[in-house]
Amino acid sequence: MKFIQPFYILIISLLLLSCAGAPRKKPDTTEVFVTNITDAGVKQFSLSISIQKPKGHYGGRKSSGGKGRRGGGKGMRGGDRGSTSNREEMQQKAQERIWDRLKFNLTKSGYCQQGYIETDSYFSMTESIIKGECKEKASEKDKVKFVNSQGN
Repeated sequence: MKFIQPFYILIISLLLLSCAGAPRKKPDTTEVFVTNITDAGVKQFSLSISIQKPKGHYGGRKSSGGKGRRGGGKGMRGGDRGSTSNREEMQQKAQERIWDRLKFNLTKSGYCQQGYIETDSYFSMTESIIKGECKEKASEKDKVKFVNSQGN
């Protein structure tokens, strides 16, 4: 009888540990790089990255729906200053990633040979968008190669 109780405690402990050690699901990320050449030959582009947390994701809190607006860290929810700075750090890393992805897409496609001008950008925890125009006008080769279609 004395042997059975420690055995049950061991089994229950192992079950709890196995549940706690389950790997986290990675968020689903969608990246869309779109090019557009206007009738006037202006080469435009847009890169958007959306992050969808998988079902059953237990990390973090629900967003308050701020749509990219940053709140002040002082006085928010009592002792919440640490998480605000962590949130800002995560958002900064997300911005760095989208700029890296933009550079990658432009280099890989050869779309803006002489650089680009950012025309608009939007950053939040779940979505980031950068829009811009190339500094050069579209050549006839560009009009054939980049047929105003969406690419990934």
